[in-house]
Amino acid sequence: RDLGGRRRGLRVLPDGALRTVQLERRAFLKLSLGALAGLLVGCRAGSLFQASLDVDGLFDEVHPLADRLVKAATPDEEAYLARVAGLARELAPLPAPDFPLGGDYAAVSLRKAYPVEILQFRMERDAWMPCHDHRDYNGVLVGLEGEILSARYEILGEEAVPRGVFQVKKTREERIVPGIVSTLARRRENLHELRAGSRGARFLDVFTRFKPEAASHFLTLDPESSGVGEGIYEATWA
Repeated sequence: RDLGGRRRGLRVLPDGALRTVQLERRAFLKLSLGALAGLLVGCRAGSLFQASLDVDGLFDEVHPLADRLVKAATPDEEAYLARVAGLARELAPLPAPDFPLGGDYAAVSLRKAYPVEILQFRMERDAWMPCHDHRDYNGVLVGLEGEILSARYEILGEEAVPRGVFQVKKTREERIVPGIVSTLARRRENLHELRAGSRGARFLDVFTRFKPEAASHFLTLDPESSGVGEGIYEATWA
């Protein structure tokens, strides 16, 4: 039920992909299981209740659901994401692990077995994570500490991964604080950029990959795009 004393940190590869690298895992990450509060499902954002589901318990609940999802002929991502979001609201408070030193943001992998990975992220005060996709995977983000402003985008057109210059549309901005749960699907709001508040931020991500090689890639948005007034930007992969 654990990673054999290992943890993972975040690395940005030369091709722009985000990957996790193995680090030592601290024993205190494992919290005791207690009684579960009632399951809350069907929302994309909501408050975190006082509960006692730990990371291992969350993983054990999510993994069989994710396995069925990625094997389904017509996967219902939104129903799955709502279910995982409900489970995430049952989490007990999580301590901060030993994040890698340096950089504006870093991640530690807490549990991983295809198709699910649970990571905890840290962002320094006022840090900015540029716009990036979640190619071939979806995610549930849970605010743990501090504040994040998340700008959400969708790729316009039929291509999931367009080439050259393409357009994205800004759908909304959301403020993520402790207890707020946010979701993204493979097409619905699959892109976002994150900016931490003045006290920095910690958050949990539950990623479900439809392909083992699924990874994030940065993109550049042209602030001089003609459609900026309507929230439409010209974009290229970084």
